[in-house]
Amino acid sequence: MIRFSKHFLLGAAGVLVCSMHAAAVDVSARLNLEGNLANGGKDAATRFIELNEQSQRDPDAFVFSIAGENAGGSLSMVWTFTSDEADGNTSGDTTTTDGKADITIRKASVWFKPVPWAKVTVGTLMQHLYLEYMRFWEDASGSKVGSEKWMNYREGSGIDYGDSGAGIALAITPIQPLTIEVAAAPGTSSDSDDTSGAFWTWDGSTATSYLAWGAVAKYSIGDNATVGVAYADNGLHKYKLLSAGFDVGHPFGTPYYFFIQPRFYFGDKHASEIQYYGYSRNNDVDEYALTGIAIDNWFRFNLGEHVVLQARLPFVARLTGDDDDPSYLLYDLECDYNMGKISPYIEINNCNRIYAPLMFGSKDGYTLSDSFAVDIRPGVKFHFASCEVFTGVDVYFGPGLEKSAAATFYSNSNITTIGWRVPFGVTLTL
Repeated sequence: MIRFSKHFLLGAAGVLVCSMHAAAVDVSARLNLEGNLANGGKDAATRFIELNEQSQRDPDAFVFSIAGENAGGSLSMVWTFTSDEADGNTSGDTTTTDGKADITIRKASVWFKPVPWAKVTVGTLMQHLYLEYMRFWEDASGSKVGSEKWMNYREGSGIDYGDSGAGIALAITPIQPLTIEVAAAPGTSSDSDDTSGAFWTWDGSTATSYLAWGAVAKYSIGDNATVGVAYADNGLHKYKLLSAGFDVGHPFGTPYYFFIQPRFYFGDKHASEIQYYGYSRNNDVDEYALTGIAIDNWFRFNLGEHVVLQARLPFVARLTGDDDDPSYLLYDLECDYNMGKISPYIEINNCNRIYAPLMFGSKDGYTLSDSFAVDIRPGVKFHFASCEVFTGVDVYFGPGLEKSAAATFYSNSNITTIGWRVPFGVTLTL
């Protein structure tokens, strides 16, 4: 059994310190707090002063990074709030302030370069082929629509690992335009089962289990474009994900940027991954088949000196042919008008506060008209030196799609849901 230990990670941190000795380093830190000043809706009591849990959000509560020429590291932590009693909130990961708050580590890693063309990373790993910047944790994967919505922050184009997971990655640049990264994420805990914490286990000469690994390759074409491919193998009898794509432009300092990333999801041919109304990617796959294709994308345009437009329209085509497995479309549009210390903005989507994808099918709850929803979020950001504050109004209109604990995902209750809130956020850069 090959197993990573905490001593190994501590040793890697020691290498980091030694590698950065007497070298010029860049250090940055950021604090963030978000929540709602008020939150209410149709047939719901208005709630005041709620704090967002940041378990899968960006920016995190606290982010620290240090980087030198040949070594570096990063640490991010998240708020976890618990309330003394349930608040009945349907707007997302929020809680009232009558409970308690803790802060826990979400990601921690160190990296070093033994030679200029190679980089070793140890700790929490995230592999991405192409990454949007509106809400990076929402990672379209081609999976069935359900309670888990997107792939969460622990999963990317290359690897998937558990809450306590950690791993090691090697990135090399054999020629200047080409970068290749291979990673394995076995984790470090051993309290769940015999394979946790081991990349490979065997019985004699017969392999019985292996855990997550992945690879990403990206090739630069000039200064303004790249093409790439990535593969995620999430373990023996677990789902597989193949990604390919390209991007043009750069997200900062140029008038445009976009990427298009098809992702091919290999799940169970007999849909055994479906559980109740939700979807579990942890179930074993009995017989592999191409069950879904996601066309992920992101567009950013600078119009003049002040206006910035962002758009993301990921579409998932489901290929199982089942009545309760519709294809679906998500949309997220944002426009910012930068005026120096004040930046008004508006965001329109169906995938952030209320997850209501546009579904394409032939049954109630799976048609375009039955699943249309819109979340409108006008607001303003205030910039004070190293501090940014935002607030606004968030109004949601949508159909009464309700999840049911049966084989189907949604049933149409023929009512209109109306929700609203007044969000706020404070970000301090140190």
